Amino acid sequence: MSNILRVAVSKQKRRYQKDGFDLDLAYITDRIIAMGFPSEKVEGVFRNPMKEVQKFLDQFHKDHYKVYNLCSERDYDHSKFYGRVGCFPFDDHNAPAFELIEQFCKDVDQWMKEDPKNIAVIHCKAGKGRTGLMICCWLLYCGWWQQTEDSLKYYAALRTYNQKGVTIPSQIRYVHYFGKSIREKIQYSQKPVLIKKILLKPLPKETNLSDVSFTIHVGKTLVFSSKDAQNVTIHRVEKKKKSKSDKKSSKGKNLHKENSQPQLTSSHDQNKTSSSSGGTINGGHGKVFEPSHSMSQMSIANGGSSSPTLEGMSRSQSTNSISNLDYQAYSSSVSYFKKAEGEAEDEYIAYDIGSLPLVGDVKVDFSDKNERMFMFWFNTYFVNPHELVHKIGLDKAYKDKHHKTYPEDFRVEMFFENIENTSSSSNDNSSSSAATLVASSHQIQPSSSSSSSSSNTSNEHQNNNSNNISNTSTTTTTTNQEIPQTTTVEN
Repeated sequence: MSNILRVAVSKQKRRYQKDGFDLDLAYITDRIIAMGFPSEKVEGVFRNPMKEVQKFLDQFHKDHYKVYNLCSERDYDHSKFYGRVGCFPFDDHNAPAFELIEQFCKDVDQWMKEDPKNIAVIHCKAGKGRTGLMICCWLLYCGWWQQTEDSLKYYAALRTYNQKGVTIPSQIRYVHYFGKSIREKIQYSQKPVLIKKILLKPLPKETNLSDVSFTIHVGKTLVFSSKDAQNVTIHRVEKKKKSKSDKKSSKGKNLHKENSQPQLTSSHDQNKTSSSSGGTINGGHGKVFEPSHSMSQMSIANGGSSSPTLEGMSRSQSTNSISNLDYQAYSSSVSYFKKAEGEAEDEYIAYDIGSLPLVGDVKVDFSDKNERMFMFWFNTYFVNPHELVHKIGLDKAYKDKHHKTYPEDFRVEMFFENIENTSSSSNDNSSSSAATLVASSHQIQPSSSSSSSSSNTSNEHQNNNSNNISNTSTTTTTTNQEIPQTTTVEN
């Protein structure tokens, strides 16, 4: 009965089911293991039992394993693994502090170099998302893969049956950030910027815009709420009624659109420099892991097109195909849902933030009343002056596959300014605010001691939108709850 529950909980993740074991555990390489949380008491009934995990590791890797716990919400007695435990915590369904990724990779690298038999056992709660983020970054760090997409696809194939490894857009984005830093040998530093404005375009469907609110966090520190926005502007387009001949013509255009795919191109993995107008959001260790024959014939998800097999994917191979990745977040050279000539412009809501200093890891979290709409993480080092994050890059919203809540081309646009580019009169204040943010933003200290403690995080309530509002045609503001709207008539 317990095994049935564990299989049900692990869903599409691969399990180690031989040698008398049945564990939510998979070898990603011969020296990297991904697994679910080693649990005790009642939780051990449906997750990996701690005693079984101990028995497995002692039987196959005695004295040569180190366990890495990525959970911020839970921990265990490190003596159960002889004190060989490293803690690099971050919250479930979120991105880590960018610096934490390199710290993790360096720790694993040091452990690997101590003995060729040493292995790293990495887990979060489910052993998939956070675990996959760190493992994919490690595979890039040690040179196992050169291209980020290769690392993501490889992990997905070795950890899951359905090739859905790291699926949360913000976590994918941070793997790409790290891959870029490795390929371009970037010496990361915290770069402060000013965020000026945020737009939602086109407007979400069936949403009362007066109920929409958002917050901005630097790490875990709340730095802005939409109730403090200086101006909120809504632009609507009044569409002119079409004649019968126009409707027939429009029907033909829609049919053509349904039978075609948007043209997506990216220069990110080719290491080209992105323009500011778009939306950009070492030697290996040990031998190459050789999957079993049945596994090597398994296709890797490839965005619906024909997929290469594991057998055909060499470590130096570059895959130019697109999977479940918001390429628009990393490269500006993208042709994405361009408006046809004569087609109505997008409706939007714009929040004028002013000049808010941000630095490091930033979370933007949108809510409709008290229910989350979507959120996303980004790091200020990697942003351009004009950033676009399309629906596929928004956590939670990316699941709207049939566009019931958000239009197919829904996106968030953000406008930034580098602090060094601001006028000297305002530069001192901005720099001071940025320095304060650096000091107050979360600085997670990884731990390898058995006395490491975990912290529980709670969801913060979103504030209802009570912004000052302005029309697009004037600069006057009002505090009315009903948001005044400007209308453009499209011929």
